[in-house]
Amino acid sequence: MENDQDLELENMPDEEAPTYSFVEEKEKESKQSGRKKKKKKADPEKAAAEQRAKRRAEKREAEKRARRERIGSIIITAVVILILLVIVLLIRGRGKNKAAAESRGTGSAQTVQEAGNGSAGETAGAVSAETGNTANGTGQSVSGTGQEGTGQAETPGTGDTAAAVDRSSFAVDPAKTDWNFDTEGGEKTVYLTFDDGPSYLTPAVLDVLDQYGVKATFFVTGQNPEYYDYIGDAFRRGHTIGLHTYSHEYEQIYASVDAYYEDLGRIGGIVEEQIGFVPCFIRFPGGASNTISAHYMQGIMSILSEDVVARGYQYWDWNNSVADGSTVTVEEVCANAVKVEPNTMVLLMHDGNGKDTTWEALPGVIELLRDMGYTFKALDRNAPVVHHSVLN
Repeated sequence: MENDQDLELENMPDEEAPTYSFVEEKEKESKQSGRKKKKKKADPEKAAAEQRAKRRAEKREAEKRARRERIGSIIITAVVILILLVIVLLIRGRGKNKAAAESRGTGSAQTVQEAGNGSAGETAGAVSAETGNTANGTGQSVSGTGQEGTGQAETPGTGDTAAAVDRSSFAVDPAKTDWNFDTEGGEKTVYLTFDDGPSYLTPAVLDVLDQYGVKATFFVTGQNPEYYDYIGDAFRRGHTIGLHTYSHEYEQIYASVDAYYEDLGRIGGIVEEQIGFVPCFIRFPGGASNTISAHYMQGIMSILSEDVVARGYQYWDWNNSVADGSTVTVEEVCANAVKVEPNTMVLLMHDGNGKDTTWEALPGVIELLRDMGYTFKALDRNAPVVHHSVLN
C-alpha cells in the first residue's frame, strides 16, 4: 500500500505539487520580521545623527556670532580708546601752551636794544580778509589843538621796577579836553593794543614786548580775577592801561547808559587798585561802530561816544586788526598785521584766554612792522585818536 502511495505522489503533475514547505514559510516570515525590526531600529539612530549634526551646525553658527561680536567689541573699544587718546593729547598740548605762557611771566625781563635786523620767520604770502568792525576803522582826520600829558617811558622795565615817567596825568579828568586827531602827520607810528586781558597769556606777551623794547596798551577786563596782578605788572613795565569792560556781556553793558557806566566803573575800580588811578583811555566793547548794541538800546553808541568824552575819558578804536577774534594761525596773524600801512596805525590784538597764536606771532608782527619803518609807542594824551563811524 505504501508503495502505491509513493508511486502516486511521484506521478502527480508538477503544478499540483506544493512549492514550499511549512518550515520554509516560517523561515520567510522570520526573515521579513527581522528586516522590519532592523528597519525600525535604524530610525532612532538616524534621528540622533540628525540631531547631532543640527547641534553642531548651531554651535558653529553661535561661535561665528560670538566671534563677530568679539571683533565688533574690540573695534569699538579701540575707537573709543583712540578718541580718548586724542582728547588727552589735545588737553595736554593746551596745558603745555598755557604752562609755557605762564612760565614766561617770571618777573625779570631782558633789556634788549631795539634793532630791526630780524625778519619775521613765519608770515603768510597772502593777506587774509579783515573781519569784524575793522573795515569801519578809518580814523577821522581832524586838526588837533593843544596837547597835554607826559611823554612815553622808553626804557624797558621789569615786573618789580616802577616806570620812570609819572603817568598820573593819564587819569580821567573832565577838565582836560584837548585831544590830538591828526593821524597823518609825524613819523610812522604803530600803537599795539591788546584787548580782553589779563589772562594766563599776558606774562608771555609782556616778555616778548620787553625783549623787543616795545611799549603797548592793554584795554583790560574783569573776567579773570586771578590775573588782576598782571595789570599792575604791565603798568610797572611801562605800558599803558586802558579800560575795556568788566563783564564783556553786550546785553548787560548796552542795556542802558547807566548800565554802561556801572560796568565801566567796576573795571575802573579794579584798575585803580592796581595802578593807583582810573585811566582816561577806554575802548568800547565791539568798538564805537558796533551795531549789536542796537539790539539792547537804540542810539546808545551815539550817546556814549559824546558823553564819555564830556566825562573826561577818550575812546580809541582801531584802523588795523590781526583778526584774532576768531581762530587764526601764526602766519595769518602776521599777514593781517601788515595788510594796510597807515601813517598812524592802531593795531587791534588780544591777550585774552585762548589767544595763544597771537603771542606766538608777536615777534614776527613786531619785526615786520619795524621793517616797514614803524616806531612803536603806547597810547598817551598826545597820541592821535582813531575813531570809527558811529552806526547806532
